[in-house]
Amino acid sequence: MTSSKRKPEKPSIKELQTRIKDENYIQSAILRIAQILSDELAEIRRDTYERK
Repeated sequence: MTSSKRKPEKPSIKELQTRIKDENYIQSAILRIAQILSDELAEIRRDTYERK
């Protein structure tokens, strides 16, 4: 018979579960993601422009 007990959570998982309840953390994460996407799009545009 197998045990149905869950594994203990890793500290990083526990920390993220706490952080995602923090609105400031979520807003900051969204801004970081938006900045990364913006930088990637700018790089794609530069590469496309340079090929023409």
